[in-house]
Amino acid sequence: MLYGIEIAHDKGSYVKPDEYHRFNGVLRYSQSNGPNDLAITGIAYNGAFNSSDQIPQRLVDSGAISRFGYVDPTDGGNTYRYALSSRFTHTGPNGATKLNVYGVNSLLSLISNFTYDLFDANDYHNIVARRRSAAPTSVKASSSRIFIRRRNT
Repeated sequence: MLYGIEIAHDKGSYVKPDEYHRFNGVLRYSQSNGPNDLAITGIAYNGAFNSSDQIPQRLVDSGAISRFGYVDPTDGGNTYRYALSSRFTHTGPNGATKLNVYGVNSLLSLISNFTYDLFDANDYHNIVARRRSAAPTSVKASSSRIFIRRRNT
């Protein structure tokens, strides 16, 4: 059994703290039993953050905000990625058979405020962008068989 965990937090160096929270984890189980090998691995990532985003140069030039400032306190996002994979191998006198299966689920959600070409910094449009893997869960399986011929000498 193998495992690892990382938990992190960073406030950043801007006027509005980034409040970046991150979690990474991995768990792997493997077993070898004679001609059979089995390994199952799970990984997880989750992150959430605030963003100071881009800011209009005219607001910095006018002194309305510092170059480390922000326009909209709701800018930010969150993301996650989870995966599970397994590998099974059977080795016999004539070769080896391998089976690999994995599944992945991921999401990226961003919230941005684009006011860069507007004259009124209070007149803005919030844009929410979400990106998810093509299907909520992607699954793939593959197998291969390798045959070995022995020569009689």
